[in-house]
This record gives sequence, C-alpha cells and structure tokens, in this order.
Amino acid sequence: MERLLALIAIAPILFWLIAALVFGVIGYRLGGQKEAAWEGFFYGLLFGPVGVVFAGLLDRRNGCPECGERFNGRPNRCGACGTKFQWNGNTAVFSAPENN
Repeated sequence: MERLLALIAIAPILFWLIAALVFGVIGYRLGGQKEAAWEGFFYGLLFGPVGVVFAGLLDRRNGCPECGERFNGRPNRCGACGTKFQWNGNTAVFSAPENN
C-alpha cells in the first residue's frame, strides 16, 4: 500500500518530466527547420506548448538583402532575385543581381 501511495505521489512529477521532454523534442524539430534547433528545444522544454509555438516562429536563417528571401545553407545565388553571394566564414558578401 505504501508503494502505491509513493507511485501516486511521484506520478505528476514523472508526467511533467516526460511532457517537458516531448515538447522539447517537438521544439527541436520545428526550430531545426529554420536553423534554431537548440533554441527550439529549450523553449519547448521550459514553456511546453507555448514554447513549441515560439520555436515554430524562430528563424535564424540568412536572408537576401535585396528581396528578403530566406534560405538554408550557403547558396551562391538567391533563387528569387538572382543576387550573388560570396561567403567568408559565416558572413556573406553580396553583389548586385545580374539583369539578363
């Protein structure tokens, strides 16, 4: 009987920990699509469903200075407006788009 009471006392804590991890993983996945995976994980872990919403709103991707198009990785050219990029580490050096 004492073991059952102990399990009943611990059950809400275990539920909260499992739910926090689940929301953290969901936040990680949503943030990872926009290069903010670990931030998304911590938002989901700490704030639950509200944190998952914030993780979906995070966007750490680079954007084109001409048209604002967001892109993953380090492309050589913007797919929307044609602006050329040259990368120096994590910093992009931009040149004017070519008009054909």
